[in-house]
Amino acid sequence: MDRSSEARTVKELGLKALKDPDANIRKQALLELRHYDHAIVDDVLERASQKDRDREVRDLAKNLLTKRRIEAKSSTSITDASAKDPWQCLNCGSPNDGAATCRACGSDRQASPQPIAEAEDVPRKKQPVFLVNPQNQKVLEGKTRHLADSGSMGCALVVMVLFAAAGVLVGAFALTQVREFILINRAHQVVEGVYTNRRISSDSDSGDSYYVAYRYRFAEAEYTSEQSVSWERYNQAEVGLGVAVEVALDDPAVSRIAGTNEFPLFLIGFTLCWNGFSWPIMVSVWVSRQRHGELARKGKLTRGEIMSIKGDTDSDGDYQIKVEYGFALPETKQFITGHANAQRNDLRSESLPERGTPIAVLYVDHARHAAL
Repeated sequence: MDRSSEARTVKELGLKALKDPDANIRKQALLELRHYDHAIVDDVLERASQKDRDREVRDLAKNLLTKRRIEAKSSTSITDASAKDPWQCLNCGSPNDGAATCRACGSDRQASPQPIAEAEDVPRKKQPVFLVNPQNQKVLEGKTRHLADSGSMGCALVVMVLFAAAGVLVGAFALTQVREFILINRAHQVVEGVYTNRRISSDSDSGDSYYVAYRYRFAEAEYTSEQSVSWERYNQAEVGLGVAVEVALDDPAVSRIAGTNEFPLFLIGFTLCWNGFSWPIMVSVWVSRQRHGELARKGKLTRGEIMSIKGDTDSDGDYQIKVEYGFALPETKQFITGHANAQRNDLRSESLPERGTPIAVLYVDHARHAAL
């Protein structure tokens, strides 16, 4: 980007940071401004830290301004250091062997004042990376590419596939009941049958269900059928007692006890609710698992930072944290934000990390990323 284009970009970001009505847009503009080496950036951060109406925006501007001033003071020491000293890029976290720019993301060495092997005359305190899920430590160390949540997602996917399959079976049964209702309702003949059996099916959730079996003859053929009935009809259905049966003319194997052919409205509603619940969740879990798999196969590590973090105890008594993070895409310098959740009972009585705390981000592009 030439100097004139860069100046226009800085000016536009400065206007957003100071005047946009949306506090989130102002914060994002401030975070993007930090990557530019212009005097106007310090002025914008100074004004925002003192006059912005949102406390979070003021705090962010103050933190960014402090970081810029520290980096400005330390840049001279970095320049004077031997060109062969190894250093670590603060933008993406990659190690480098003395080059002036990061071999991974192209960031200037002077913008990354944390060498891996620090000079004795430049003492520094390196801030540790916060892991949203500590089980991803081995991913950060390069020992595995298997993300911590992948196993639980696989189990959840299996469960939801079973739920979806059950929904298909219920749907098939519901369609059968609708078909039989239509056949009998369209054209039927009443014949004399006889009760052959009755039974009660007990279920801890839905209670008792009552069934009667009967036999009838139609067109020189004999048929048997079983039907769910009310408690009253069950009590009346003595084995060997006669019963009037409505037989579908188009399919004599389809029948109902006379006066009981009703549209299965409840069964249709149950089927729609079951499938409307299970299928979207199954698809969502599948998409998330595919996304995690793609991150594991193709993802690259870069450094981000916490923009906000909250913790709360859920209904099961577990401590859950919600993290909003941001990072600069190394290839384009575009600033990206995302969200991550995790169960962290170990942090219940601890102070949560501050805004600006570094985190590790695994990314493929601007849309596919996750905080470790």
